[in-house]
Amino acid sequence: MTVLPSISPFDAIKLKDSTYCFAHHDFWGGAPYFARPKYVPTVRYPHDFMGHYWTYEGVQYSRLGDSETVRNYMGINPSVFYNDGYIQPEQIERVIPARITMNDFLEFTRKLDDVSLERKAAYDLINHLVEEGVNPAAIGITGSMLLKGEVRGFSDFDLVLYGAEAIGKSEKILRSLSAVPNSPLYYRTKEEAKKFYHKYSVLTDLSDEEFADTFPGKVSQGIMIGIPFSIFQVPTAEEVKILSEPKKLNNIQSPEREIFNAILENDSYSKFTYKALYQVKKTENDGKIYNIFCYDRACTEQAQKGETLLIDAEKLDENSYIVYAQAGFIKPLAKKV
Repeated sequence: MTVLPSISPFDAIKLKDSTYCFAHHDFWGGAPYFARPKYVPTVRYPHDFMGHYWTYEGVQYSRLGDSETVRNYMGINPSVFYNDGYIQPEQIERVIPARITMNDFLEFTRKLDDVSLERKAAYDLINHLVEEGVNPAAIGITGSMLLKGEVRGFSDFDLVLYGAEAIGKSEKILRSLSAVPNSPLYYRTKEEAKKFYHKYSVLTDLSDEEFADTFPGKVSQGIMIGIPFSIFQVPTAEEVKILSEPKKLNNIQSPEREIFNAILENDSYSKFTYKALYQVKKTENDGKIYNIFCYDRACTEQAQKGETLLIDAEKLDENSYIVYAQAGFIKPLAKKV
């Protein structure tokens, strides 16, 4: 019997039917894995994605598009997926780790005679982070680049940063790199951010103007030598526990929303991509610290420690609030002086 390894967020999982899945953004541990299918052999799912197909190990693949398509695919494959994303262990062929210390991304890229521009962009950005002191074990590559099947002229690339420490260090490094004259790293302008908002139909209560106010300052979405990239900033296994919100108290009616101003007291966990935690003090109270749990990707990386926020959130208990996509917001009001 094959013993399956423990996995990390965004590791690739190849199933015996050749489907590729990717581990959930906060899943650490052994089987059964919690993951989402992304690439399916075209013979079983004959649909292009924006006019493109992918090729992995000589097999042509189709990419599952939005979350509804992913859920529908899992729903028609109950022998493989159960409980909204867990994978039956016997269906797994192998795991491809995302972390660059556990895969051959760097070595494989160095040996190529003809490196795609997309791969070169990812390689250069990773190399810069490592050279500037980010722990290589805290850096990952995921998506088509990990599977060695990027589409030239179309693919972007997706990096992963594991843990608040690596995220904080990388943020400073990337800001410095983007400020260098003729830098290979570029962050979108406010007008370009508005176009991004509409192109990708961003699900948030923020307006396009509000979204564009902060998007150019977020290091997790940029362009490297002309290739767009995302950095999935995820918690370590220990930090996942910190991000666990309390259950709503029975005496709090649902939904009970509040809008208030607050000072960001701790920004260590506010930069995680899919679920962030802002620790704040309301501007009109006795100095109590509140936890604001945020599931709206557009509302992460919104501010630095000491800055003032306007928060629209649902109350969980006397110490905690929560923001969902299209159900609340977090936006900065004033910069720290």
